[in-house]
Amino acid sequence: MLLLQHESGERGQMILWGLAGERALVQHKEGQQWVRWADLALQWRGEFVTLWQTSGAWAQRDEALARQGLQTALVRLGLLAKTGSETPAALSSGLFAFQAAQGLRPDGKANVQTLMLLNRAMGVPEPRLEGGH
Repeated sequence: MLLLQHESGERGQMILWGLAGERALVQHKEGQQWVRWADLALQWRGEFVTLWQTSGAWAQRDEALARQGLQTALVRLGLLAKTGSETPAALSSGLFAFQAAQGLRPDGKANVQTLMLLNRAMGVPEPRLEGGH
């Protein structure tokens, strides 16, 4: 969802459904339509909201399973050696490297943005924007 601000100061929002070249498929109270990014940029200041449903260990709040999932992902991505007993420091270091490679502020912690990008890197099936209309 894009958070918009009209030059009058009035705020609103639009749901972003798809992208194609210089156009965006948006939905607002009047329905869906394709608009030019240049026109949308007049009211969009870069603010957005995204919804993300956690799954597996994250949804269950199972710390041990979540740590195991992080280890598996980082090993697959070549950012953590598979030794069988990864330390918290090694896990944090792998997360730090992943975050830096993704352009995130590296802090070595598994925050929501990091988890979303890990899912993408691992090919986890998630909803995506439509494209190419």
